[in-house]
Amino acid sequence: MRMRQIIGRIATGAVLMCGLGLSMPTSAQTVPPPAVTGTADPARINRSVIPDSREWQTLEQAAPQQQVIPMVPDGAEDIRFVLRSLSIDGMTAYDVSEVRRLYADYLGQEISVATLFAIMGQLQEKYLQDGYTLTRVYIPNQNIEDGNARLTVVEGYVAHVELSPDIRRAAVIDDAQARILAMRPLNTIVLERLLLVLNDLPGLNVSAIIGTIKAGDPVDATPGAVRILLQKNHRHIPFARVTFDNAGSKFSGPYQINANAMIPHVGISYSALDLTTIAATSLQEQRYGAWRYAIPLFGASGAKLSWGGTMARTEPGGSLDILDVKGRSESASVRVSYPVIKQRART
Repeated sequence: MRMRQIIGRIATGAVLMCGLGLSMPTSAQTVPPPAVTGTADPARINRSVIPDSREWQTLEQAAPQQQVIPMVPDGAEDIRFVLRSLSIDGMTAYDVSEVRRLYADYLGQEISVATLFAIMGQLQEKYLQDGYTLTRVYIPNQNIEDGNARLTVVEGYVAHVELSPDIRRAAVIDDAQARILAMRPLNTIVLERLLLVLNDLPGLNVSAIIGTIKAGDPVDATPGAVRILLQKNHRHIPFARVTFDNAGSKFSGPYQINANAMIPHVGISYSALDLTTIAATSLQEQRYGAWRYAIPLFGASGAKLSWGGTMARTEPGGSLDILDVKGRSESASVRVSYPVIKQRART
């Protein structure tokens, strides 16, 4: 009876929880493309590539995870029993065989209630390390004098996703919502990837704000349910850039003008049309133009389909002018890209 009273008295206090933080914004640096230097070869101009769309976006920095150590009640070390079995109610993220190692060595052995709390803490730690940061593990009120102990897991999940009104609706946004709702339990590593995919879309930068289910939400929530608000961050995102430098060679014009522009939502929502032009102050010596059109592919998977082309013309000056050398370069490409790894700590 004393064992039951101790466990029941602190059952709620022993809950381990870890919050998800996604509220520390940081800006991605905008880096100009490399200048064309030191050669009269028109193909070399292609190295002045169109900036990747990520350079036009801002990213969020996830807050570090916070771990809470379980509160072990006084006297737990003194109460001992032989652990015959351990059942884990509510666990769907793992098969029993995946977590059995946490307590297998104790089966058939005499342990203390404090050891049971340690097992609970290890299971919670596994959930946290694997990204299930909204899941909590606790010891329910029970009588374990027969040696059959129980743990209860409340796996956090998103029951309702709300969009701020200023987010442009499109198939990629709807797919992101569906992916969040389908995660049972919610994995914040996967959620982080989804947010980074959304923040790669032209003109979009979002934060995920997690809260409790409200009375007016159109869901029938069960324990562990939360709601997520995808909120658009209003930050200045440059869509055009013009630079002037003297990084060119004496043959292709030392003084160059470089202009870049990104036009979002051309034909398809969250598409991007990138335009680049480079010219020497003497247009005869160097002219370069490039364009690329990209659209999201397969919803919010992060895949993109893009196609584009480049054109370059050169007629070197200086000591090469007498040779009447002229260069011409044209190219076209189609590309499908997919980010295999997309995490703030690794990309």
